[in-house]
Amino acid sequence: MVGEFVAHDSSPQFGSLNHGSPANATLLARFWYGAYGQERTSTSPQSLPNASKMPLNGPPRSISLAPPRRYLKPNGVVNPTEPSAPQSNLTPSGVAPFDFEKCKDEEDNMPKGYWIGRIDVIKPEYTKAYGPALAAVLRKYDAKFRVRGGTFEAVEGKARDRNIVIEFKDYETALACYRSPEYTKARALRAGAVDIDIIVIEGYDGPQPTD
Repeated sequence: MVGEFVAHDSSPQFGSLNHGSPANATLLARFWYGAYGQERTSTSPQSLPNASKMPLNGPPRSISLAPPRRYLKPNGVVNPTEPSAPQSNLTPSGVAPFDFEKCKDEEDNMPKGYWIGRIDVIKPEYTKAYGPALAAVLRKYDAKFRVRGGTFEAVEGKARDRNIVIEFKDYETALACYRSPEYTKARALRAGAVDIDIIVIEGYDGPQPTD
């Protein structure tokens, strides 16, 4: 049971203590110095200063009945008296180990980059070679289609025949892909066959209306 009680030298828990008795003086010293409420490495009479000279009628003392705290040392041994020293996360060479998981989390939380394209197809027969060439470039940059055609309704402004949204891991990658030699060659395959608008834009990773 965990709780607290207040005891005097003449309380029923201890009875009437004989100040001149070494055993009773040791018990009293343990009581006043908290040997029953604190972790101690020794409770022998020698470890309790002036045990035989403790006053019998001191002020009441609040004693905790909670079990002593237990600490786990680095080697797995339980030490009930002292907390183990803080453990260093340094390698033997003194360098902190690289946290791959933390780095990956930070990378995953970076805003994405996007191509947003709006297309009017003028000569469909000239776009057949463009599709496979575009797929090869996007595969190299680990890009993904998020919108590719699809049903839509123009609720405001002027619409085009097709809409695309392509996602990249970040804005810099999206821009690098568009300016790459591979995409320059692929883009030449659709020259004159489409009327197209493309923007490269950074995604948003801030507060949302649902937050």
